[in-house]
Amino acid sequence: MALPATGYDLGTISNPSSALTDFTFIVDLSRMSSSWWADVDSSDGTRGRAAMGDGTELACDWIDFDNSGETGLLRVKWSGTLASSGTQQVRIYPPNTRNAAVSDSDTYGSDNAYDSYHGWYFPTPLDADRIAGVTATGYNTPSEVSGLIGSAVDFDDASSEYIDTDSDFSVSGDWTASVLVHIDDADAAHGIMGSGWRWFMGNDGYNYLRIDGSFEYINTGAIYGDWHTLSFSYTYLSGNLAFYLDGGLVDDYARTSEMSLSGEPLNMGRERNGGTSYMDGRLQHVSIDTAVRSAAWHAHESDQLLDNATFWGTWAWQSGGSSYNCTLSESLSTSDALASQAVFGASMSDEITISDSDGARLEANGTLADSLNISDNFISAAILNAVLADSLSVGDFLGSLAILKATLSEMVPVVDALVSTALFTGTLSESLTITDFISYANAIFLTLSDSIGISDSCSASATFMSTLAETLNVSDELRGAAEFKGTLSEAVTITDIMQSVAQFTASLSESMSITDAIRIATPVIEVILKALILQKVSHNAKIMLDKVSHNGSITLNKVDLNRRVLLDKVKLQ
Repeated sequence: MALPATGYDLGTISNPSSALTDFTFIVDLSRMSSSWWADVDSSDGTRGRAAMGDGTELACDWIDFDNSGETGLLRVKWSGTLASSGTQQVRIYPPNTRNAAVSDSDTYGSDNAYDSYHGWYFPTPLDADRIAGVTATGYNTPSEVSGLIGSAVDFDDASSEYIDTDSDFSVSGDWTASVLVHIDDADAAHGIMGSGWRWFMGNDGYNYLRIDGSFEYINTGAIYGDWHTLSFSYTYLSGNLAFYLDGGLVDDYARTSEMSLSGEPLNMGRERNGGTSYMDGRLQHVSIDTAVRSAAWHAHESDQLLDNATFWGTWAWQSGGSSYNCTLSESLSTSDALASQAVFGASMSDEITISDSDGARLEANGTLADSLNISDNFISAAILNAVLADSLSVGDFLGSLAILKATLSEMVPVVDALVSTALFTGTLSESLTITDFISYANAIFLTLSDSIGISDSCSASATFMSTLAETLNVSDELRGAAEFKGTLSEAVTITDIMQSVAQFTASLSESMSITDAIRIATPVIEVILKALILQKVSHNAKIMLDKVSHNGSITLNKVDLNRRVLLDKVKLQ
Protein backbone atom coordinates (compact mmCIF):
# COMPACT_ATOMS: atom_id res chain seq x y z
CA MET A 1 0.00 0.00 0.00
CA ALA A 2 1.51 3.31 -1.06
CA LEU A 3 1.99 5.95 1.59
CA PRO A 4 0.29 9.32 1.06
CA ALA A 5 2.34 11.90 -0.82
CA THR A 6 1.40 14.61 1.64
CA GLY A 7 2.75 15.75 5.00
CA TYR A 8 3.10 13.85 8.26
CA ASP A 9 4.25 14.28 11.84
CA LEU A 10 7.65 12.82 12.67
CA GLY A 11 8.57 11.55 16.14
CA THR A 12 11.85 10.18 17.45
CA ILE A 13 11.68 6.99 19.51
CA SER A 14 13.19 6.69 22.97
CA ASN A 15 15.41 3.65 22.52
CA PRO A 16 14.92 0.57 24.73
CA SER A 17 17.63 -0.68 27.07
CA SER A 18 18.10 -3.69 24.81
CA ALA A 19 16.76 -4.64 21.38
CA LEU A 20 13.08 -5.57 21.06
CA THR A 21 11.27 -7.41 18.28
CA ASP A 22 7.89 -6.32 16.86
CA PHE A 23 7.33 -3.90 19.70
CA THR A 24 3.99 -2.05 19.66
CA PHE A 25 4.18 1.65 20.41
CA ILE A 26 1.39 3.84 21.70
CA VAL A 27 0.96 7.43 20.51
CA ASP A 28 -1.21 10.03 22.24
CA LEU A 29 -2.74 11.76 19.21
CA SER A 30 -3.68 14.83 21.24
CA ARG A 31 0.01 15.70 21.04
CA MET A 32 0.15 15.82 17.24
CA SER A 33 1.10 19.17 15.74
CA SER A 34 -1.47 21.80 14.77
CA SER A 35 -0.52 21.29 11.11
CA TRP A 36 -1.25 17.58 11.45
CA TRP A 37 -4.72 18.19 12.85
CA ALA A 38 -5.36 20.88 10.24
CA ASP A 39 -4.89 18.23 7.54
CA VAL A 40 -7.38 15.82 9.17
CA ASP A 41 -10.76 15.83 7.40
CA SER A 42 -12.11 12.39 8.31
CA SER A 43 -13.48 10.79 11.47
CA ASP A 44 -12.21 7.42 10.19
CA GLY A 45 -8.78 6.93 11.73
CA THR A 46 -7.97 4.09 9.34
CA ARG A 47 -7.54 6.70 6.61
CA GLY A 48 -4.32 7.65 8.37
CA ARG A 49 -1.04 5.79 7.98
CA ALA A 50 2.11 5.05 9.98
CA ALA A 51 5.62 4.32 8.78
CA MET A 52 9.22 4.16 9.86
CA GLY A 53 11.30 7.25 9.26
CA ASP A 54 12.60 5.73 6.02
CA GLY A 55 9.07 5.28 4.66
CA THR A 56 8.56 1.58 5.50
CA GLU A 57 4.84 1.31 6.22
CA LEU A 58 3.77 -0.09 9.60
CA ALA A 59 0.59 -1.77 10.82
CA CYS A 60 -1.43 0.40 13.18
CA ASP A 61 -4.58 0.45 15.30
CA TRP A 62 -6.50 3.74 15.61
CA ILE A 63 -8.25 3.79 19.01
CA ASP A 64 -11.06 6.22 20.00
CA PHE A 65 -10.10 8.62 17.20
CA ASP A 66 -11.99 11.92 17.56
CA ASN A 67 -11.22 14.42 14.81
CA SER A 68 -13.43 17.16 16.28
CA GLY A 69 -11.95 16.86 19.78
CA GLU A 70 -8.45 16.23 18.37
CA THR A 71 -7.89 13.20 20.59
CA GLY A 72 -7.29 9.49 20.24
CA LEU A 73 -4.65 6.82 20.56
CA LEU A 74 -2.61 4.99 17.98
CA ARG A 75 -0.90 1.65 18.45
CA VAL A 76 1.90 1.05 15.91
CA LYS A 77 3.90 -2.16 15.55
CA TRP A 78 7.57 -1.63 14.74
CA SER A 79 8.13 -4.59 12.42
CA GLY A 80 11.45 -6.27 13.03
CA THR A 81 14.17 -5.20 15.44
CA LEU A 82 13.90 -2.04 17.49
CA ALA A 83 17.54 -1.25 18.25
CA SER A 84 18.88 -0.01 21.57
CA SER A 85 20.95 2.71 19.88
CA GLY A 86 20.81 5.07 16.94
CA THR A 87 18.08 7.39 15.70
CA GLN A 88 14.79 5.63 15.00
CA GLN A 89 11.74 7.60 13.94
CA VAL A 90 8.06 7.09 13.19
CA ARG A 91 5.89 8.96 10.69
CA ILE A 92 2.20 9.46 11.44
CA TYR A 93 0.07 10.54 8.46
CA PRO A 94 -3.22 12.31 9.30
CA PRO A 95 -6.53 10.61 8.42
CA ASN A 96 -7.82 12.24 5.26
CA THR A 97 -10.51 11.35 2.72
CA ARG A 98 -7.90 11.34 -0.05
CA ASN A 99 -6.59 8.09 1.52
CA ALA A 100 -8.40 4.76 1.33
CA ALA A 101 -9.74 3.25 4.55
CA VAL A 102 -7.79 0.22 5.82
CA SER A 103 -9.63 -2.89 6.97
CA ASP A 104 -8.74 -4.64 10.24
CA SER A 105 -7.36 -7.66 8.38
CA ASP A 106 -5.25 -5.63 5.96
CA THR A 107 -1.47 -6.05 6.12
CA TYR A 108 -1.28 -2.67 7.82
CA GLY A 109 -4.61 -2.93 9.67
CA SER A 110 -5.34 -3.25 13.38
CA ASP A 111 -5.19 -7.07 13.40
CA ASN A 112 -1.49 -6.84 12.59
CA ALA A 113 -0.62 -3.97 14.94
CA TYR A 114 0.27 -6.39 17.74
CA ASP A 115 2.70 -9.29 17.82
CA SER A 116 1.48 -12.88 17.92
CA TYR A 117 1.90 -13.11 21.71
CA HIS A 118 -0.67 -10.45 22.52
CA GLY A 119 -3.74 -12.24 23.87
CA TRP A 120 -6.12 -9.60 25.17
CA TYR A 121 -5.70 -5.84 25.26
CA PHE A 122 -8.23 -3.43 26.77
CA PRO A 123 -7.12 0.22 26.35
CA THR A 124 -10.32 1.14 28.20
CA PRO A 125 -11.75 -1.85 30.12
CA LEU A 126 -15.39 -1.01 29.28
CA ASP A 127 -14.63 -1.38 25.57
CA ALA A 128 -14.05 -4.61 23.67
CA ASP A 129 -10.49 -5.83 23.60
CA ARG A 130 -8.52 -4.93 20.46
CA ILE A 131 -7.21 -8.40 19.61
CA ALA A 132 -9.73 -11.18 20.23
CA GLY A 133 -12.84 -8.96 20.24
CA VAL A 134 -13.86 -10.02 23.75
CA THR A 135 -16.62 -7.75 25.06
CA ALA A 136 -16.76 -6.26 28.54
CA THR A 137 -19.83 -5.42 30.65
CA GLY A 138 -19.84 -3.06 33.60
CA TYR A 139 -21.78 -3.94 36.76
CA ASN A 140 -23.03 -1.40 39.31
CA THR A 141 -22.16 1.37 36.83
CA PRO A 142 -18.41 1.90 36.79
CA SER A 143 -17.81 5.09 34.79
CA GLU A 144 -15.53 5.98 31.92
CA VAL A 145 -13.28 8.96 32.74
CA SER A 146 -10.13 10.59 31.44
CA GLY A 147 -7.08 8.49 32.19
CA LEU A 148 -3.39 9.16 32.08
CA ILE A 149 -3.29 8.34 28.37
CA GLY A 150 -6.70 7.97 26.79
CA SER A 151 -9.81 6.92 28.68
CA ALA A 152 -9.91 4.88 31.90
CA VAL A 153 -12.62 3.24 34.00
CA ASP A 154 -13.26 4.63 37.48
CA PHE A 155 -14.32 2.04 40.07
CA ASP A 156 -15.93 2.79 43.45
CA ASP A 157 -15.36 -0.05 45.90
CA ALA A 158 -18.23 1.14 48.08
CA SER A 159 -20.60 0.42 45.20
CA SER A 160 -19.01 -2.94 44.35
CA GLU A 161 -18.34 -1.80 40.79
CA TYR A 162 -16.54 -4.18 38.44
CA ILE A 163 -16.34 -5.39 34.84
CA ASP A 164 -17.09 -8.92 33.63
CA THR A 165 -15.84 -10.15 30.26
CA ASP A 166 -17.96 -13.34 30.28
CA SER A 167 -14.91 -15.04 28.80
CA ASP A 168 -12.01 -16.96 30.27
CA PHE A 169 -8.45 -16.28 29.18
CA SER A 170 -6.92 -19.75 29.33
CA VAL A 171 -3.20 -20.31 29.05
CA SER A 172 -0.93 -23.08 30.24
CA GLY A 173 2.67 -22.02 29.76
CA ASP A 174 4.45 -18.67 29.66
CA TRP A 175 2.36 -15.55 30.23
CA THR A 176 2.53 -11.86 31.13
CA ALA A 177 -0.07 -9.47 32.54
CA SER A 178 0.16 -5.70 32.87
CA VAL A 179 -2.07 -2.76 33.83
CA LEU A 180 -1.93 1.01 34.20
CA VAL A 181 -3.62 1.81 37.50
CA HIS A 182 -4.40 4.67 39.89
CA ILE A 183 -5.39 3.33 43.34
CA ASP A 184 -7.02 6.08 45.35
CA ASP A 185 -6.28 5.09 48.94
CA ALA A 186 -5.15 2.35 51.32
CA ASP A 187 -8.44 1.83 53.12
CA ALA A 188 -8.78 -1.80 51.95
CA ALA A 189 -7.46 -4.45 49.61
CA HIS A 190 -8.02 -3.37 46.00
CA GLY A 191 -8.89 -6.04 43.47
CA ILE A 192 -7.16 -5.46 40.13
CA MET A 193 -8.35 -8.39 38.04
CA GLY A 194 -8.71 -12.15 38.02
CA SER A 195 -10.90 -15.13 37.15
CA GLY A 196 -10.20 -18.31 39.07
CA TRP A 197 -6.89 -16.63 39.90
CA ARG A 198 -6.58 -13.38 41.85
CA TRP A 199 -4.51 -10.22 41.51
CA PHE A 200 -4.98 -7.47 44.06
CA MET A 201 -3.17 -4.70 45.91
CA GLY A 202 -3.26 -5.05 49.67
CA ASN A 203 -3.66 -2.14 52.07
CA ASP A 204 -0.28 -3.19 53.50
CA GLY A 205 1.67 -2.14 50.39
CA TYR A 206 2.00 -5.66 49.02
CA ASN A 207 1.12 -6.73 45.49
CA TYR A 208 -0.61 -10.12 45.75
CA LEU A 209 -1.07 -12.81 43.13
CA ARG A 210 -2.91 -16.02 44.01
CA ILE A 211 -2.95 -18.84 41.49
CA ASP A 212 -3.68 -22.54 42.01
CA GLY A 213 -4.51 -22.07 45.67
CA SER A 214 -1.29 -20.40 46.82
CA PHE A 215 -0.34 -16.73 47.24
CA GLU A 216 2.69 -15.07 45.74
CA TYR A 217 3.32 -11.52 46.84
CA ILE A 218 5.89 -8.78 46.68
CA ASN A 219 6.28 -5.61 48.68
CA THR A 220 5.97 -2.77 46.18
CA GLY A 221 5.58 -0.14 48.88
CA ALA A 222 2.81 2.43 49.08
CA ILE A 223 1.68 3.33 45.55
CA TYR A 224 -1.59 5.08 46.34
CA GLY A 225 -2.77 8.39 44.92
CA ASP A 226 -0.80 8.29 41.65
CA TRP A 227 -0.55 6.45 38.34
CA HIS A 228 1.64 3.35 38.15
CA THR A 229 2.21 0.40 35.87
CA LEU A 230 2.03 -3.04 37.50
CA SER A 231 3.09 -6.14 35.60
CA PHE A 232 4.46 -9.62 36.00
CA SER A 233 5.78 -12.44 33.82
CA TYR A 234 5.73 -16.17 34.50
CA THR A 235 8.21 -18.58 32.89
CA TYR A 236 6.66 -22.02 32.62
CA LEU A 237 9.80 -24.18 32.39
CA SER A 238 11.69 -22.62 35.28
CA GLY A 239 8.69 -21.56 37.34
CA ASN A 240 10.18 -18.07 37.63
CA LEU A 241 7.73 -15.30 38.53
CA ALA A 242 8.95 -11.71 38.07
CA PHE A 243 7.10 -8.64 39.42
CA TYR A 244 7.57 -5.16 37.93
CA LEU A 245 6.57 -1.72 39.20
CA ASP A 246 6.73 1.21 36.77
CA GLY A 247 8.81 -0.94 34.42
CA GLY A 248 11.46 -1.84 36.96
CA LEU A 249 11.99 -5.33 38.35
CA VAL A 250 11.02 -5.44 42.03
CA ASP A 251 11.76 -9.10 42.68
CA ASP A 252 11.53 -12.53 41.12
CA TYR A 253 11.62 -16.06 42.44
CA ALA A 254 10.85 -19.60 41.37
CA ARG A 255 7.57 -21.28 42.20
CA THR A 256 7.53 -24.93 43.11
CA SER A 257 4.19 -25.61 41.39
CA GLU A 258 2.89 -24.83 37.91
CA MET A 259 0.82 -21.69 37.31
CA SER A 260 -1.95 -21.79 34.72
CA LEU A 261 -4.89 -19.56 33.86
CA SER A 262 -8.22 -21.24 33.22
CA GLY A 263 -11.68 -21.89 34.47
CA GLU A 264 -13.71 -18.72 34.97
CA PRO A 265 -14.53 -15.41 33.23
CA LEU A 266 -12.04 -12.60 33.64
CA ASN A 267 -13.14 -9.76 35.93
CA MET A 268 -11.55 -6.32 36.14
CA GLY A 269 -11.97 -4.00 39.11
CA ARG A 270 -12.18 -6.90 41.56
CA GLU A 271 -9.68 -9.61 42.39
CA ARG A 272 -11.53 -12.56 40.81
CA ASN A 273 -14.82 -13.81 39.44
CA GLY A 274 -17.18 -13.89 42.42
CA GLY A 275 -14.67 -12.08 44.66
CA THR A 276 -15.39 -9.42 47.28
CA SER A 277 -12.32 -7.17 47.05
CA TYR A 278 -13.14 -4.25 44.75
CA MET A 279 -10.93 -1.51 43.40
CA ASP A 280 -11.25 2.09 44.49
CA GLY A 281 -9.48 3.85 41.66
CA ARG A 282 -8.96 3.99 37.91
CA LEU A 283 -7.80 1.27 35.53
CA GLN A 284 -6.71 1.27 31.87
CA HIS A 285 -4.44 -0.48 29.36
CA VAL A 286 -5.06 -3.99 30.65
CA SER A 287 -3.21 -6.69 28.71
CA ILE A 288 -2.54 -10.41 29.03
CA ASP A 289 0.04 -12.02 26.74
CA THR A 290 1.12 -15.59 26.06
CA ALA A 291 4.85 -14.95 26.42
CA VAL A 292 7.45 -13.95 28.98
CA ARG A 293 8.17 -10.32 28.24
CA SER A 294 11.76 -9.20 28.75
CA ALA A 295 12.83 -6.63 31.31
CA ALA A 296 13.41 -4.20 28.41
CA TRP A 297 9.83 -4.76 27.22
CA HIS A 298 8.34 -4.08 30.68
CA ALA A 299 10.42 -0.90 30.98
CA HIS A 300 9.63 0.38 27.48
CA GLU A 301 5.90 -0.32 27.77
CA SER A 302 5.80 1.41 31.15
CA ASP A 303 7.76 4.43 29.93
CA GLN A 304 5.42 5.12 27.01
CA LEU A 305 2.30 4.72 29.17
CA LEU A 306 3.45 6.80 32.13
CA ASP A 307 4.91 9.70 30.13
CA ASN A 308 4.08 9.60 26.44
CA ALA A 309 5.21 13.21 25.99
CA THR A 310 8.75 12.52 27.16
CA PHE A 311 8.86 9.17 25.38
CA TRP A 312 8.26 10.77 21.96
CA GLY A 313 9.33 14.35 22.46
CA THR A 314 7.82 16.94 20.14
CA TRP A 315 6.04 15.71 17.04
CA ALA A 316 7.29 17.81 14.12
CA TRP A 317 5.30 18.41 10.95
CA GLN A 318 7.07 17.43 7.74
CA SER A 319 5.46 19.08 4.76
CA GLY A 320 6.56 16.35 2.37
CA GLY A 321 4.65 17.18 -0.78
CA SER A 322 2.39 20.14 -1.13
CA SER A 323 -1.15 19.29 -2.11
CA TYR A 324 -3.20 21.78 -4.11
CA ASN A 325 -6.77 20.83 -4.98
CA CYS A 326 -8.17 24.30 -5.46
CA THR A 327 -9.86 26.43 -8.08
CA LEU A 328 -7.84 29.58 -8.80
CA SER A 329 -8.72 32.57 -10.93
CA GLU A 330 -5.19 33.76 -11.58
CA SER A 331 -2.07 31.76 -10.82
CA LEU A 332 -0.32 29.41 -8.44
CA SER A 333 3.41 29.84 -7.86
CA THR A 334 5.58 27.39 -5.98
CA SER A 335 9.13 28.59 -5.70
CA ASP A 336 12.40 27.48 -4.19
CA ALA A 337 12.53 23.97 -2.79
CA LEU A 338 9.80 21.35 -2.66
CA ALA A 339 11.32 18.74 -0.37
CA SER A 340 9.17 15.87 -1.56
CA GLN A 341 6.13 15.70 -3.80
CA ALA A 342 3.91 18.45 -5.10
CA VAL A 343 0.49 17.36 -6.32
CA PHE A 344 -1.67 19.80 -8.28
CA GLY A 345 -5.30 19.11 -9.02
CA ALA A 346 -6.40 22.64 -9.73
CA SER A 347 -8.58 24.39 -12.30
CA MET A 348 -6.90 27.67 -13.22
CA SER A 349 -7.58 30.47 -15.63
CA ASP A 350 -3.96 31.51 -16.06
CA GLU A 351 -0.95 29.51 -15.00
CA ILE A 352 0.95 27.32 -12.57
CA THR A 353 4.59 28.30 -12.12
CA ILE A 354 7.05 26.08 -10.30
CA SER A 355 10.64 27.21 -10.03
CA ASP A 356 13.96 26.27 -8.50
CA SER A 357 14.42 22.86 -6.88
CA ASP A 358 12.01 20.01 -6.46
CA GLY A 359 13.32 17.16 -4.31
CA ALA A 360 11.07 14.42 -5.60
CA ARG A 361 8.06 14.43 -7.88
CA LEU A 362 5.68 16.98 -9.29
CA GLU A 363 2.24 16.04 -10.54
CA ALA A 364 -0.01 18.48 -12.32
CA ASN A 365 -3.55 17.29 -13.00
CA GLY A 366 -5.13 20.64 -13.61
CA THR A 367 -7.10 22.33 -16.36
CA LEU A 368 -5.29 25.53 -17.32
CA ALA A 369 -6.28 28.31 -19.67
CA ASP A 370 -2.79 29.56 -20.41
CA SER A 371 0.40 27.84 -19.37
CA LEU A 372 2.32 25.65 -16.98
CA ASN A 373 5.98 26.54 -16.43
CA ILE A 374 8.47 24.37 -14.64
CA SER A 375 12.02 25.62 -14.39
CA ASP A 376 15.36 24.87 -12.83
CA ASN A 377 16.01 21.58 -11.09
CA PHE A 378 13.87 18.47 -10.75
CA ILE A 379 15.86 15.80 -8.93
CA SER A 380 13.34 13.08 -9.60
CA ALA A 381 10.22 12.94 -11.74
CA ALA A 382 8.03 15.65 -13.18
CA ILE A 383 4.65 14.21 -14.13
CA LEU A 384 2.35 16.51 -16.02
CA ASN A 385 -1.22 15.53 -16.85
CA ALA A 386 -2.54 18.97 -17.63
CA VAL A 387 -4.83 20.24 -20.36
CA LEU A 388 -3.38 23.57 -21.53
CA ALA A 389 -4.57 26.11 -24.04
CA ASP A 390 -1.15 27.47 -24.92
CA SER A 391 2.10 25.85 -23.91
CA LEU A 392 3.97 23.66 -21.48
CA SER A 393 7.63 24.46 -20.79
CA VAL A 394 10.02 22.23 -18.91
CA GLY A 395 13.36 23.94 -18.64
CA ASP A 396 16.85 23.46 -17.31
CA PHE A 397 17.63 20.21 -15.58
CA LEU A 398 15.39 17.17 -15.18
CA GLY A 399 17.43 14.83 -13.00
CA SER A 400 15.39 11.72 -13.68
CA LEU A 401 12.15 11.29 -15.56
CA ALA A 402 10.04 13.87 -17.35
CA ILE A 403 6.62 12.50 -18.25
CA LEU A 404 4.36 14.76 -20.29
CA LYS A 405 0.79 13.65 -20.94
CA ALA A 406 -0.61 16.94 -22.09
CA THR A 407 -3.03 18.09 -24.75
CA LEU A 408 -1.56 21.32 -26.10
CA SER A 409 -2.57 23.73 -28.83
CA GLU A 410 0.94 25.01 -29.44
CA MET A 411 4.05 23.10 -28.42
CA VAL A 412 6.05 21.33 -25.73
CA PRO A 413 9.69 22.46 -25.61
CA VAL A 414 12.03 20.42 -23.43
CA VAL A 415 15.45 22.04 -23.31
CA ASP A 416 18.87 21.59 -21.79
CA ALA A 417 19.68 18.30 -20.08
CA LEU A 418 17.50 15.26 -19.70
CA VAL A 419 19.80 12.99 -17.72
CA SER A 420 17.50 10.01 -17.77
CA THR A 421 14.27 9.36 -19.65
CA ALA A 422 11.95 11.80 -21.35
CA LEU A 423 8.58 10.24 -22.14
CA PHE A 424 5.97 12.13 -24.14
CA THR A 425 2.45 10.85 -24.75
CA GLY A 426 0.61 14.00 -25.71
CA THR A 427 -1.46 15.32 -28.63
CA LEU A 428 0.01 18.46 -30.23
CA SER A 429 -1.21 20.70 -33.01
CA GLU A 430 2.18 22.22 -33.82
CA SER A 431 5.49 20.71 -32.80
CA LEU A 432 7.61 18.97 -30.19
CA THR A 433 11.22 20.08 -29.87
CA ILE A 434 13.84 18.33 -27.76
CA THR A 435 17.26 19.97 -27.82
CA ASP A 436 20.69 19.55 -26.33
CA PHE A 437 21.59 16.36 -24.54
CA ILE A 438 19.43 13.31 -23.87
CA SER A 439 21.67 10.81 -22.09
CA TYR A 440 19.31 7.89 -21.94
CA ALA A 441 16.08 7.05 -23.73
CA ASN A 442 13.71 9.39 -25.48
CA ALA A 443 10.35 7.72 -26.13
CA ILE A 444 7.83 9.73 -28.13
CA PHE A 445 4.25 8.54 -28.68
CA LEU A 446 2.70 11.65 -30.22
CA THR A 447 0.18 12.68 -32.81
CA LEU A 448 1.52 15.84 -34.48
CA SER A 449 0.32 18.02 -37.30
CA ASP A 450 3.79 19.32 -38.17
CA SER A 451 7.04 17.83 -36.95
CA ILE A 452 9.24 16.32 -34.28
CA GLY A 453 12.81 17.61 -34.19
CA ILE A 454 15.48 15.97 -32.08
CA SER A 455 18.93 17.51 -32.23
CA ASP A 456 22.34 17.08 -30.69
CA SER A 457 22.98 13.83 -28.83
CA CYS A 458 20.82 10.88 -27.86
CA SER A 459 23.27 8.53 -26.15
CA ALA A 460 20.92 5.57 -25.89
CA SER A 461 17.76 4.87 -27.85
CA ALA A 462 15.15 7.09 -29.43
CA THR A 463 11.79 5.43 -30.09
CA PHE A 464 9.19 7.09 -32.32
CA MET A 465 5.67 5.70 -32.68
CA SER A 466 4.09 8.81 -34.14
CA THR A 467 1.56 9.92 -36.70
CA LEU A 468 2.97 13.05 -38.38
CA ALA A 469 1.59 15.32 -41.07
CA GLU A 470 4.95 16.75 -42.11
CA THR A 471 8.37 15.45 -41.12
CA LEU A 472 10.40 13.61 -38.54
CA ASN A 473 14.00 14.81 -38.24
CA VAL A 474 16.72 13.18 -36.19
CA SER A 475 20.04 14.95 -36.46
CA ASP A 476 23.55 14.73 -35.07
CA GLU A 477 24.35 11.64 -33.09
CA LEU A 478 22.19 8.72 -31.98
CA ARG A 479 24.53 6.40 -30.09
CA GLY A 480 22.08 3.62 -29.62
CA ALA A 481 19.08 2.62 -31.66
CA ALA A 482 16.60 4.81 -33.48
CA GLU A 483 13.33 2.99 -34.00
CA PHE A 484 10.50 4.37 -36.12
CA LYS A 485 7.01 2.86 -36.18
CA GLY A 486 4.98 5.80 -37.35
CA THR A 487 2.80 6.83 -40.29
CA LEU A 488 4.21 9.93 -42.04
CA SER A 489 2.83 11.96 -44.92
CA GLU A 490 6.14 13.56 -45.87
CA ALA A 491 9.54 12.23 -44.90
CA VAL A 492 11.86 10.66 -42.36
CA THR A 493 15.35 12.16 -42.38
CA ILE A 494 18.25 10.80 -40.36
CA THR A 495 21.57 12.60 -40.66
CA ASP A 496 25.10 12.26 -39.37
CA ILE A 497 26.05 9.15 -37.46
CA MET A 498 24.04 6.17 -36.26
CA GLN A 499 26.39 3.98 -34.21
CA SER A 500 23.95 1.14 -33.81
CA VAL A 501 20.71 0.12 -35.50
CA ALA A 502 18.15 2.29 -37.24
CA GLN A 503 14.92 0.35 -37.69
CA PHE A 504 12.02 1.59 -39.78
CA THR A 505 8.55 0.09 -39.95
CA ALA A 506 6.88 3.23 -41.23
CA SER A 507 4.48 3.90 -44.08
CA LEU A 508 5.66 6.98 -45.97
CA SER A 509 4.02 8.86 -48.83
CA GLU A 510 7.16 10.70 -49.88
CA SER A 511 10.67 9.58 -49.04
CA MET A 512 13.08 8.31 -46.43
CA SER A 513 16.65 9.66 -46.52
CA ILE A 514 19.54 8.23 -44.54
CA THR A 515 22.77 10.15 -44.98
CA ASP A 516 26.34 9.85 -43.80
CA ALA A 517 27.32 6.69 -41.96
CA ILE A 518 25.30 3.91 -40.44
CA ARG A 519 27.89 1.81 -38.63
CA ILE A 520 25.94 -1.41 -38.20
CA ALA A 521 22.80 -2.25 -40.13
CA THR A 522 19.64 -0.61 -41.37
CA PRO A 523 16.71 -3.03 -41.60
CA VAL A 524 13.96 -1.54 -43.72
CA ILE A 525 10.74 -3.53 -43.44
CA GLU A 526 7.49 -3.10 -45.40
CA VAL A 527 8.20 0.52 -46.37
CA ILE A 528 6.01 2.13 -49.06
CA LEU A 529 7.71 5.21 -50.50
CA LYS A 530 8.74 7.03 -53.68
CA ALA A 531 12.48 7.29 -53.22
CA LEU A 532 14.89 5.41 -50.96
CA ILE A 533 18.30 7.08 -50.73
CA LEU A 534 21.28 5.44 -49.02
CA GLN A 535 24.21 7.83 -49.23
CA LYS A 536 27.76 7.30 -48.02
CA VAL A 537 26.87 4.16 -46.11
CA SER A 538 29.79 2.40 -44.41
CA HIS A 539 28.37 -1.08 -44.25
CA ASN A 540 30.06 -4.14 -42.77
CA ALA A 541 27.18 -6.53 -43.18
CA LYS A 542 24.50 -6.41 -45.82
CA ILE A 543 21.73 -4.11 -46.97
CA MET A 544 18.37 -5.86 -47.08
CA LEU A 545 15.57 -4.46 -49.18
CA ASP A 546 13.06 -7.24 -48.77
CA LYS A 547 9.47 -7.14 -50.00
CA VAL A 548 9.64 -3.43 -50.87
CA SER A 549 6.87 -1.98 -53.04
CA HIS A 550 8.67 0.88 -54.77
CA ASN A 551 7.11 3.49 -57.03
CA GLY A 552 10.32 5.32 -57.91
CA SER A 553 13.97 4.48 -57.84
CA ILE A 554 16.50 2.94 -55.47
CA THR A 555 19.75 4.91 -55.24
CA LEU A 556 22.92 3.41 -53.76
CA ASN A 557 25.31 6.34 -53.92
CA LYS A 558 28.93 6.14 -52.70
CA VAL A 559 28.22 2.98 -50.78
CA ASP A 560 31.17 1.06 -49.38
CA LEU A 561 29.99 -2.55 -49.19
CA ASN A 562 32.09 -5.29 -47.66
CA ARG A 563 29.55 -7.93 -48.51
CA ARG A 564 26.55 -7.63 -50.78
CA VAL A 565 23.31 -5.84 -51.55
CA LEU A 566 20.21 -8.03 -51.56
CA LEU A 567 17.25 -6.92 -53.63
CA ASP A 568 14.88 -9.79 -52.89
CA LYS A 569 11.28 -9.89 -54.05
CA VAL A 570 11.42 -6.18 -54.92
CA LYS A 571 8.73 -4.87 -57.23
CA LEU A 572 10.01 -1.94 -59.29
CA GLN A 573 7.60 0.12 -61.38
